[in-house]
Amino acid sequence: MLEAYGWPTDLTDEAILERLVALNAERAVEEASGLVRWLRPDFQAPKAQPAQVKVPGLAPSQPPPALPAAAKPVKWPAAFPERAALVRDVVLGAPPSATFSVAEVAARFKRAKAADVEAILDTFAALGLLVAFESPDQERRWARPARAA
Repeated sequence: MLEAYGWPTDLTDEAILERLVALNAERAVEEASGLVRWLRPDFQAPKAQPAQVKVPGLAPSQPPPALPAAAKPVKWPAAFPERAALVRDVVLGAPPSATFSVAEVAARFKRAKAADVEAILDTFAALGLLVAFESPDQERRWARPARAA
């Protein structure tokens, strides 16, 4: 079970409970902002529209801003911590209402593999720093979560 959440397998029962409570709170904020993560959408919500993520400061009809253009791609480091830090800097350097795809983030780096960038974005989503969603054109995108007021 722990592997499904990307959690270490040596967590205590108390640590698991703390993480589940935090995850529940994160999902409640997402659902309050309009994002519902259906496990089986065809069965659970067959008539539902694709989930939309409400992004702070963005009107529903307004397209989200793109990532700011990079002057030139930065070298993709060999070590994971440095990779994660670079992706974090790109994400946090974007406007708060920006959404972005793996390709858009990977284009910021020389020789970055999309799978490596996606793993980092998914890690940030698991930590509650980003929200992953399907865009209307069925592209997987990420955004900073709307914070509860």
